[in-house]
Amino acid sequence: MTEWAQSAAARERMRELGLATPHDVQPWFTDQFVAHVRSRGRTALAWDEVLEGDVPEGVQVLAWRGPVAMREALRRGIPVIACPDLEVYLDYPQSESGEEPIRVGPPLPIERAYALRVEDGASGGQANVWTEHLPTSDRVDFAMFPRLAAIAERLWDGGEPPPYEGFARRLPTHLRRLAESGVRYRPLDGPTPTQRRPGVPGKPLTREARQEIVAGLVERLSGSHGTADGVLSA
Repeated sequence: MTEWAQSAAARERMRELGLATPHDVQPWFTDQFVAHVRSRGRTALAWDEVLEGDVPEGVQVLAWRGPVAMREALRRGIPVIACPDLEVYLDYPQSESGEEPIRVGPPLPIERAYALRVEDGASGGQANVWTEHLPTSDRVDFAMFPRLAAIAERLWDGGEPPPYEGFARRLPTHLRRLAESGVRYRPLDGPTPTQRRPGVPGKPLTREARQEIVAGLVERLSGSHGTADGVLSA
């Protein structure tokens, strides 16, 4: 929206469409896109930014900005899939250690991934992995596993997360399965020497810093319907 506000071409297009502010552009675009997708018999998925305007019927929302976005979608009766970044963004580093390769974002240890809880009424959940700094299949394996196993079990079981220790006891057997399948997962005690990327800069964040960023992003949602208490406690 910052770019739209600064763009002369965007302002002219807004004038043609009768859109008052840059915040009105997203709902307009979403409506156009959803109509296109639905005309071809498909279901549109949209990131939760679309909740800042009217959401066309038939859209399913991917709630990545924590409980504020999730609860707003549920409040409005919109089908919603949970993917809170602090629990399921698998490109985030797996610990605070400097040995983690190219740390981008806040730490997401496997114990935190296993703490995932999907709000009652949600359609389900998913894990996301962004590959801007994951240039090979081995690097994607490293980012996804074994955290993906923890998330998969939580989505299968649902409800409140049980103690991590039970999952931890079963995990070594699964790691052997991964190894026999050729998956280059991250060992539980940290990356191997060949998995590290010493000297390659990243952009690490603390959980608190990321929470503050996302709290600002959902301010328009939380300001209208309650407070943002517990934003991304996920």
